[in-house]
Order: sequence, then C-alpha cells, then structure tokens
Amino acid sequence: MLQSTADPAVVRQLETLEEQLASTWKNRDCAGWGGLLADDWTVTHINAQMITKAQALEMYRTGPAVTSSVDQIAVRRGINSTQLQNIP
Repeated sequence: MLQSTADPAVVRQLETLEEQLASTWKNRDCAGWGGLLADDWTVTHINAQMITKAQALEMYRTGPAVTSSVDQIAVRRGINSTQLQNIP
C-alpha cells in the first residue's frame, strides 16, 4: 500500500513544479512547458483519447489562448464540477 509523505521539501518541490507547469501554459511558453514534460508523457482526454507530448505541443502552438483556470486546491481536494462552478 502506498503511503503519502508529509516531507515539506517534497511537497514544496511538487508545488513548484505545478506552478511552473501552470505559468508556462498560461504564458504560452511552449518550449518551457514542453521542457517540463517527459518525452514519453501522455494525457488521457475526457473523451478517452490518448494525447502524446508531440500532439499536445502542436495543439498548444496552434490552439487558442488560455482564458480560464482551475483552482488546483479544489482539484486536489476532489471537489466536483458543480461545486467548482459555485466557487466565487
């Protein structure tokens, strides 16, 4: 069974990485965002389509600017989409 860690250094490293991913995405820093991802990185879209790093970078380069964000604290705590809509 996996156990969580309360090591503040590990937590801070993960939070820093989250912040870097979010800021490079929001600022349209494609090279910076891509540099944070492993070469074999993939994500599974909500429609079950698997997107590779190369595909995501192409979508990022050619897609619209980011105009909204998700509260990462809310996501970590498992708040559902209806509850997110009600956050001021």
